[in-house]
Amino acid sequence: MSAFEPNDALRAALDGKLEPWLMRSLGRLGAAVGRFGLVRDGDAVLVGISGGKDSLALALLLELRRRRVKDRYRLGAAMALWDEFPFPDAYLETLEGFFRLIGVPFSTVRGSIYGERGSAGFSCYRCSRQRRRLVFGEALRRGFPVVAFGHHLDDFAQTALSNLAERGVLETMPPRRSWLDGSVEVVRPLMMLREASIRTAAARLGLPVLDAECPFKEDNRRLELAPIVANLSKMHRLAREKIVEAALSVTVSGEGAGESAWKSAT
Repeated sequence: MSAFEPNDALRAALDGKLEPWLMRSLGRLGAAVGRFGLVRDGDAVLVGISGGKDSLALALLLELRRRRVKDRYRLGAAMALWDEFPFPDAYLETLEGFFRLIGVPFSTVRGSIYGERGSAGFSCYRCSRQRRRLVFGEALRRGFPVVAFGHHLDDFAQTALSNLAERGVLETMPPRRSWLDGSVEVVRPLMMLREASIRTAAARLGLPVLDAECPFKEDNRRLELAPIVANLSKMHRLAREKIVEAALSVTVSGEGAGESAWKSAT
């Protein structure tokens, strides 16, 4: 029996009754998928789950999209669990119930957050690398050559500003990138959704978000840049979109982000 109890909004969405605000979010995800070829017909896509709002919203949106489009793709989800910082068993049961409800096969993979190098010099960056390593291994084991992560528009804008300030290059995360000599393709379908929209969706749909306290969050440069991006957006409401549009013109091999794509996403 599921340990997760959906609210009325989530039940309605899974029954195909999508409210206008949710349709807009799906439209923005679809715009990113179409513009950058992030999820293709025949793909097997594994969503990397952290327990946060972004990854859970991504899994749900990709499943809702899968039910509505002609492209046939297989969807799964996986979560890296650290030996040193275990999640409560009750939460994992709730999370498993959520994925059973939405019909997405879910698994967990355990490992050490520090890896073979130990805790010396550990950082948010190394934690992220360890998480990717575990999720990639699980993806290959389960037959999912495409891995989707929940990086949103704000993440893309913050990364662009970080690269500009530290390296003198206006680049951001690539929407789609090969890893492990092409064995795994990483995609970021939330790249056109603002963090505020995702936060609202997670609250309205009652997603089982775990507000885990990350011991290395102070090392996260993107979080330091979040208030700067917020202030720039007070100057111009599309500041996030404009920053990412400019950065993608460099990041995506000589091909611009496309003004029309961003207009359809805002």
